[in-house]
Amino acid sequence: MLHVLMRPAGGCHCGAQDGEGVAELARRPGHEASDRRHIQHPDLLQAPLPLRPQTRMLRSAMTPVRTRYHYVDLLRGLAALAVLVTHYRWFYARFPADWRDDVSLPFSRYLWPIYQHGGWAVEVFWALSGFVFAVAYGSLGRTLSPREFWIHRISRLYPLHLVTLIVVALLQSMSFARFGHALIYPNNDLKHLVLQLLFASNWFTQTPSFNAPIWSVSVEVLVYFFFLAFMLRWGPSRTVAAVLAVLSIAFFKLTGSMLGLCSGLFFLGAIIGFSRDRLAVAPVLAALLAAAAGLYFSVDIVIFCVGAPALVAGFALLDQRAPSFPRPLRLIGAITYSVYLWHMPILISFRLNEVIPPLWLFCAVTIAAALLSYRCIESPAQHWLRNKLLSKPVTARGPATPEERTRGAV
Repeated sequence: MLHVLMRPAGGCHCGAQDGEGVAELARRPGHEASDRRHIQHPDLLQAPLPLRPQTRMLRSAMTPVRTRYHYVDLLRGLAALAVLVTHYRWFYARFPADWRDDVSLPFSRYLWPIYQHGGWAVEVFWALSGFVFAVAYGSLGRTLSPREFWIHRISRLYPLHLVTLIVVALLQSMSFARFGHALIYPNNDLKHLVLQLLFASNWFTQTPSFNAPIWSVSVEVLVYFFFLAFMLRWGPSRTVAAVLAVLSIAFFKLTGSMLGLCSGLFFLGAIIGFSRDRLAVAPVLAALLAAAAGLYFSVDIVIFCVGAPALVAGFALLDQRAPSFPRPLRLIGAITYSVYLWHMPILISFRLNEVIPPLWLFCAVTIAAALLSYRCIESPAQHWLRNKLLSKPVTARGPATPEERTRGAV
């Protein structure tokens, strides 16, 4: 199993790709002073004399506290768009060594970095997942319930995976009837169907099949076992998370296993989540510059293990310091998983009808399908399963705490 968990040829995904929903800000007790640093008006921080306790309490109560990481969601949305643009290449089936020399694709002069490197969005998704899980479950520590954890994971991931798997299977059957072969991913036999149904498409093989972008979620599911064991044994320990990240990345370097890379980035993202109230601008900028240097010198390990976590940290800092952006844009994070899982069936549908849509139309149709899917399939199925399987139905609970709202989103 160790040597087969490799990145599939021609496939990039989404993980957190799991396309984890929105990460809500879960403030932990004991960090009031740190929180106030980020939410007060700058003029208040320069007051010549300390404010009286009553004044501090009044101003703190009147100052809105953000409950969601909208900029982190924006990063997830940008990574999802990178996946769409990268996979748009399948309409042309062209994969040159350097996309700057290829002018056949739309806007290749400007989008060549995404055409060529968009698959790196997977690494960003894995780091994002670690961040979100740290925010969602860090306050629970060793009291985390394995049963509730897995109910949340299954209800979040499986319903839409099953629906899109069935859709792709039907589309590939139509392709066989019309062309005599499958489109894009040819390994659509019973063996691969069973693996897909078990969410194990990339546990024992790296062969892409059916709705192939799910491969990185398949790998990430294995990391959930590691994270659960980590939380139950050590709680939100940044030191242990750092050790696990280093060991995982070393395993990746020795074996090439995507499980090692996924685990390493996941725990690096978790460290950022555990440290979210202590983030500073200078180290994040230094990490981004180091990642840029790695990109220039083609040092992939630097790009992955420094760049992806630094991006997550940078966008988390924006949530603390930058103004909010328009409410409609905040849906980006919620529909990311639907975007991931629907873009390939839509691409196959266009190919089945021998149509090459403009890039903007492909993206627009995918986003529209994702919005509809989120409202009609993903969200209702998630709530129905949680109401049925959790000991306390979701609708029967009182007002949710920030931590509960975060766990509900993932």
